This record gives sequence, C-alpha cells and structure tokens, in this order.
Amino acid sequence: MSFQTIQEVGADQLREGFRESLQAQRAGIKSLASNNQRHGLTSSTVFFQDGVHFDLTYQPMQGLAQKAFTAAWSELVAKHAQPSHVSSVIAAPNHLSVELIHQWMEGLIEASTRSGCLLDSMDLQPASTALSVALTTIGSLSPVGHESASSRESASSQDHPTHDHPSPKPGDVLCVTGELGAAFAGLRVLLREKKIWQEATQAQLQLEQTLQPDLEPYQVVVAKQLAPMPNQAYADAMSSLLDQHPTLRFHHALLKNGLHNELQTLASRWNCGFEFYESALPISLETRQVADELEEDVSRYALLGGEDYEFVFIIPESETSKLKNAEGLFNVIGRVSHHKDGILMHAANEESAQ
Repeated sequence: MSFQTIQEVGADQLREGFRESLQAQRAGIKSLASNNQRHGLTSSTVFFQDGVHFDLTYQPMQGLAQKAFTAAWSELVAKHAQPSHVSSVIAAPNHLSVELIHQWMEGLIEASTRSGCLLDSMDLQPASTALSVALTTIGSLSPVGHESASSRESASSQDHPTHDHPSPKPGDVLCVTGELGAAFAGLRVLLREKKIWQEATQAQLQLEQTLQPDLEPYQVVVAKQLAPMPNQAYADAMSSLLDQHPTLRFHHALLKNGLHNELQTLASRWNCGFEFYESALPISLETRQVADELEEDVSRYALLGGEDYEFVFIIPESETSKLKNAEGLFNVIGRVSHHKDGILMHAANEESAQ
C-alpha cells in the first residue's frame, strides 16, 4: 500500500472501513457464552497516549491494540466479569499514515476475536499533536462479582477488585500469576536501542548494523512490553474455582503498576500487611539476563516496573488444595500479616528489607 495521509483518504472513508470490518467479525462470532447467564454488566476503559504511555518510534500499532485490549480485559477479569464487547476510539493527527490506522484496526480485531469478544465500534477523531487511543470493554459479572457490583459502580477495578467476603486475615497465602518484571525489562531494552539509534543519527553514521538493532535475543521481554497477551488460563481457572466454591474467601487484584505499589494499595484497603520473599518472585531467565546485562537489580523490575498485567490473589492456607486446577499458573510468594507490620520483603541474602 502506498503512503497516504488520513487527510487524503478522509475520516468518513476510514470509518466506513471500520463498519465493514465490524460486520465481518460479527458474522464470525454468532453467540457469546456469557450471554446465557447474565447477572449484570460492568465496563473498563483504558487510555494510551504517544509520548506518555507508548512511543511510536518502536511501538507497532498492532501491538498497541493488543496491549490496550489486554489492559482493559484484565481490569474486567479483576472485577470477576467475563469480557464480551469492545469499543475503541483513536485520535490521530492528519499527517500520520493511514497504514497506522489500519494496523490498529487489524490488531484490535485479532485481539478481540482471539478472546471471543465482539468489537462493537471503532471511531476516528482528530488530534492536534500526539496520537492517542481509548478502549472500553464491557462484560457480564459472574454471580460472585455481582454480589458487590453496586459497591463498585462508581469505582474502577483497581479501587474495588474483589467481592464482598471478609478481608484477608494474617496467615492467608499471597500468590501471583505469571512472571513479573518482563515488560519493564523489554522497555529497558527498547529505550537503550532507541538511544543508540538517536546517537548514531546525530553523528550521521550510516552503519546499517548500528541503525538496525538486533532484538532477537530479547524477543520474550520485548513482546511482553509491546504486545502482552491476556492471562486467559488464570481467568478460566479462577472462574471455575469460584463457581464451585462461591463462599470461598478469595481476593484478587490486577498487577499493572508493580508488585510493591499494588501491595501498598491493598494493604491500605484491607487494613493488613504483607510479607513476601524476594527469592520467591517469579522472574524469567530472559528478564534476569537483561538486568544482568544492564547491571541493574532485577527485583526492582518486578517490584516497581509495572505493565505486567498479571494478578495477585489471596486465599486461606487451609483452602489451597482447591487450587489444583490452577497448578502451574501461580506462585506462592508470601503471606498476609498484621497492618502494623507494613510490607516486609525477606531479601534473598536472608536479610529483611522494608
């Protein structure tokens, strides 16, 4: 496709392309299982702006669509909801390539279809400078989530991520899903390569090897930063667990701002403390290799990095046998403690750091 600006093609023609794509996707998804047992609706909206939340220098638009979808989808899962519908708005300056808009559309269709969500609408709006995108997911609350839907009506999933069972108690098990710090490791790599590219450009170097970074060794962490996938396996396992044990004292929240930041929020909300072990943090070999290469503390990636889009959950130790169907999806990293104890990390060298 030859380069065309949005101004040349026109927003109306692009919107018509959106409608045609939506009709084609709707024909491919004839029904949604979540519609069979609807107990209530909830929604989540995420917003990303170039220069703030992403950098078009290295962020592919298809990957950005996947990332935005994963962020909004995960927030609904944190509300005990089953995502079913998606809508999006993209605001773009007229000088940007139409191809970028098409890549966003293709990426969003692919992401939503993969997760069985209907893409209800896509709109294009003008922007004076930076490109920005907003994405809203709508879903039906599970019976567990519906119990406290009214109390969450005016708050986000991060404000009220769990249902109305009693707060966690000292001794409850603290668990996290997936691997932590990979997205931040990917960001560190991309920022380093961008700096090298900028320095080479400023020096007017024409060395192709310098201007074309080799990201092959960093595929895992770069993908986690640019196009993270939703943790469908965890969502399915927890939905099944709570269907079978609706009175289980279970709490979970989305990890998107780093483990330490999320634990601080949860400790304040639930009037409790946490203690966990640095050696128990699930950090991949690829993430450790990046930290070693950059001579940085890999634990800080997990604690402060953010954008993991994994989950932290708490369950009584006596109930952990009920997690058999979720084996391999999570790691136990610590326990709930008393509020006065704050948040305590037992460092890998056997010392304690607060």
